Amino acid sequence: MAEERYSKEKLIVLRRLTRAIAELLRDQIRDYLSVLAPLLRPAVVLGGYVQGSSKAPSVAAEKAFQELQSLYAAVARAKPYGLVPELKPPLQIATTNLDLTPVEHTYKAKAIAFPRT
Repeated sequence: MAEERYSKEKLIVLRRLTRAIAELLRDQIRDYLSVLAPLLRPAVVLGGYVQGSSKAPSVAAEKAFQELQSLYAAVARAKPYGLVPELKPPLQIATTNLDLTPVEHTYKAKAIAFPRT
């Protein structure tokens, strides 16, 4: 396979293309999250176990709270946390908004002759 050379102009064109793709994907993900957001709200699952919820506790909410309680208890006892081992309803939840946070990282390209960042 022949070694392919990239000029500055070609790299700029490719970078514009990757940015356009990233924008498209970000917009699609935001659309998906806006559709799913109502399903991911704690009050929908936990009902009256969430502070400010107008729903009365149901059998499904009680089961979900018990499951959350057991999962929390296992993590709360772990050494770095040292949290109280029991959740007490109603749970205070600061926010339920879903958000995207872009992540950037540096990639160190390795060439045969010399490395580049």
